[in-house]
Amino acid sequence: MVVAENNIRLTGVLSALGIAMSSWYRRPKNLDGRQRPGPQPQPITTEIVEAVVTMAKENPWYGYKRIAVMCRQEP
Repeated sequence: MVVAENNIRLTGVLSALGIAMSSWYRRPKNLDGRQRPGPQPQPITTEIVEAVVTMAKENPWYGYKRIAVMCRQEP
């Protein structure tokens, strides 16, 4: 075996080639087989989008987190 005869470490060879050690042991899936984990994203209704945009325009000094809290508090 080449490694045993020359006392070459696999980590040194992989780092010299620019290959990450973690990617050496696992074969990546095809692009067709990949999916995002979890359920599919649901579209946002236009009423909610309009309400959030209106709230953000009325209160431009607040950030997105505060706007989200204020929208949840609206009746």
